[in-house]
Amino acid sequence: MTAGLASTLLIYLWVNDELQVNKFNVSDARIYQVMSNAGGDTPGVLAEALATEFPEVEYASAVVPPEWFSEDGILEVDGKKIKSKAEYVGKDYFKIFTGEFLKGNGATALNDKHAMLVSQEMAIKLFGAVESAPGKTVEWMDNLSPISFIITGVFKNASNNTTPAEIILNYELFLDSHDWLRQWPNSDPRTYVLLRDGTDVTAFGRKIAGFIKSKYPESRSRLIAQRFSENYLHGRFENGLPAGGRIEYVRLFVAIAIFILVIACINFMNLSTARASRRLKEVGIKKAIGASRAGLFIQHIEESLIMAFMSLIIAVVLVLALLSQFNQITGKHLSLEPNVNLILSFVGIVLFTGFVAGSYPAIYLSGFRPAEVLKGKLATSWSELWIRKGLVVFQFAISILLAVCVVVVYMQIQFVHSKNLGYNRDNIIHFNAGVEMTDVDGKRNTDDPAFFDLGGKHDRQMETLLREIRILPGVINASNYEHDLTGRHGGIQGVSWKEGKEDDKMYFNNLQVGNDFVPTMGIQLLEGRSFSSERSGELSKVIFNEEAIKAMGITDPIGKVISVWGQDKEIIGVAKNFNMESLFEQISPTIIQLEPRSTRIMVKIKSGEERSTIASLEKIYNSRTPGLSFDYSFVDDDYNALYISEQRVSVLSGYFALLAILISALGLFGLSAFTAERRRKEIGIRKILGASERGIVLLLSGEFSKIILVAILIAIPISIVVTRNWLNSFAYSIPLHWWFFAAAALMAVFVPLLAVGIQTVKASMLNPAQSLKEE
Repeated sequence: MTAGLASTLLIYLWVNDELQVNKFNVSDARIYQVMSNAGGDTPGVLAEALATEFPEVEYASAVVPPEWFSEDGILEVDGKKIKSKAEYVGKDYFKIFTGEFLKGNGATALNDKHAMLVSQEMAIKLFGAVESAPGKTVEWMDNLSPISFIITGVFKNASNNTTPAEIILNYELFLDSHDWLRQWPNSDPRTYVLLRDGTDVTAFGRKIAGFIKSKYPESRSRLIAQRFSENYLHGRFENGLPAGGRIEYVRLFVAIAIFILVIACINFMNLSTARASRRLKEVGIKKAIGASRAGLFIQHIEESLIMAFMSLIIAVVLVLALLSQFNQITGKHLSLEPNVNLILSFVGIVLFTGFVAGSYPAIYLSGFRPAEVLKGKLATSWSELWIRKGLVVFQFAISILLAVCVVVVYMQIQFVHSKNLGYNRDNIIHFNAGVEMTDVDGKRNTDDPAFFDLGGKHDRQMETLLREIRILPGVINASNYEHDLTGRHGGIQGVSWKEGKEDDKMYFNNLQVGNDFVPTMGIQLLEGRSFSSERSGELSKVIFNEEAIKAMGITDPIGKVISVWGQDKEIIGVAKNFNMESLFEQISPTIIQLEPRSTRIMVKIKSGEERSTIASLEKIYNSRTPGLSFDYSFVDDDYNALYISEQRVSVLSGYFALLAILISALGLFGLSAFTAERRRKEIGIRKILGASERGIVLLLSGEFSKIILVAILIAIPISIVVTRNWLNSFAYSIPLHWWFFAAAALMAVFVPLLAVGIQTVKASMLNPAQSLKEE
């Protein structure tokens, strides 16, 4: 019971933390994100339109989140430079979301376009103290010329906020540099609304569904509204509707906690009823002197509750001892700080456990007839045996189910890590080259207004940087690219390839890359060639993946001319399908375009030379971007991070499944001990009559073996359904092999059979003379 309660308390802490994510807003129940069915991004003017045209909307705000940017910006004050990414928000953002301001007023802090809000951590990095930040002028540069801002507020990020920010700027300033966002045919910012009290959310969802199409008839997007705080747990969509996400893991662990508690309770029930023969005279005497059945029932429930509370005390000590390791596994910062909700929850769990565990033994023991028990007669009914066996079958069926799930989750994670994605992610690092590369005379190039012009000084410096990198001893190849490699690539419509037909509505993933991107990533070409710096006119060339060519219905694509946003471009290559998103997603039609101005650098490094090569890269980086740290990561690590939730679920479920098996084995160990004790005289007589020790072992263990076999027959079909449903959430998954279930069943059966075997062997070796002399 202690082990079961400790597991349940740990799971409770984890589940409670998951359920509180993004619930920090005062108006949580009325905050909704308005999304396109094609994704979370929406037109840049949508927020303003919703606030103006829909009376249900009290406030609306567009938000450009930090992850929108593939490059870090640079914050500079008094010669100190810090990399960061900014979040751009609308003027009513803090009327929707609750912000904890240490300095300043969120309602007015962003009234000026050149106002800046910084987090508590950023204020300390820049000025050493929060109090020193307000009113200070800082210089911010992302991909344009530096802009001066005045810090008007310091905020504190909520601990359960999944989108913490370091810098917050005015969205209108972002629109000034991205004027195309003022038009409806785009999908970049996110849109959040605060609905008025009493709004029918379902009716509101129907009203906004076709709103974009009413503004832009060519659009195929439909709008949906999802409560902001539900995005974290319900983040997976199918056909524009929520279809799961992390909530599935929350439900899984709630079920595991319940199962483990029930298994512990079953052990208590079975052991209590098995030991009933030791309390026959106690029950008989109490009934003979007038004790009622209700009174005896209450007595046994009280004993069970006392046992449960004693187990709780030890369980809390175990949780405190294990919490640090548990936090490492889950990636959280859980604590066991006492509060009213925590105490009430723990007491509720214990009361439930104690009552459930003690209810059947209390009914059973309080039902004995005093005349029979005082004579030493205890008739074991068939119903009692069936209930006891049924409980054992149930607990082992659950243990086997958990074991199967652990095996399948582990194998799927292994498949994810080993699957050929269509490119080679090994030993590739990437980093941001920065937008502040200095010239040889130390002058900042971004002071030149023509610095970023196509084919200008920035392009030439980028090519020079790549040449320097490529000649390093440990470098195989290097290139540059936009966005990131494991998720947000950007997307476009407006690709036309059929003359006179409306064929420009297909959505393509848009990879913007440098000349050597394809060979550096090891992407295979089925036809044609890649981009080359040795050729002219490459900006008018494109490469498609084979999924795009298939969807477009083009035969003999090499040399064909298509139109991208009205510009003619020639197809020079067809890439074999590759997957740069998680395996939850199908490979999408992808267009690869040349963008030599991209400032994210990727470098393929020779195996075994990573350390020395990275040190050389850092020297080159520091020579061009003085005062900034060299921050890099491996593509392989980024890819693995896509499945961090699944990896943690795999590890946790493995631990809890093993614990469930051990608790079940403990119960079976106790039952087999009592069975052997109760049948000691029978064993002695059988041995006198010539029974072998092997025969007695088979006799005593046979009953338990049958119970476990029934549990396997029940658990396997259920586990097939459960694991198949989980695997269906992946676009690419493993097949369910028969040996998954066989291995799990053997793993779940070995420990309890070992426990039973120890007891039965011990019983079979007893001296028959000794057992026959005992009363």
